[in-house]
Amino acid sequence: MQNVIYCDYVEIENGEIVIKDKNTLFHISLIECAKNFSIERSSKMGKCVADRDILSLSFVFYTKPKTKIIFKKHRIKDLFFSKSANKKFIDLQKGIIKAGYTSYDMS
Repeated sequence: MQNVIYCDYVEIENGEIVIKDKNTLFHISLIECAKNFSIERSSKMGKCVADRDILSLSFVFYTKPKTKIIFKKHRIKDLFFSKSANKKFIDLQKGIIKAGYTSYDMS
């Protein structure tokens, strides 16, 4: 599993999530994740692309290999310069829904 400690930004467009972590861009295909989820769970093709856990502020996307996005809390930095880790987590969840997909709640 590939872990991405997300700090910078997330963008969802054209069925793909683009994550910038430091100087690296990660691309996650939502269509591919939905297919992989259906295969792993032995279910018909659906719209679920990831498992999410609000307690650990993470998403595990059904890429090959799986990609885990972890939202790290930086209390002082978040207060003054950017969105909190909780807000970033919720924004990604809303973006997935807006793109027409879902995530499975593991909390």
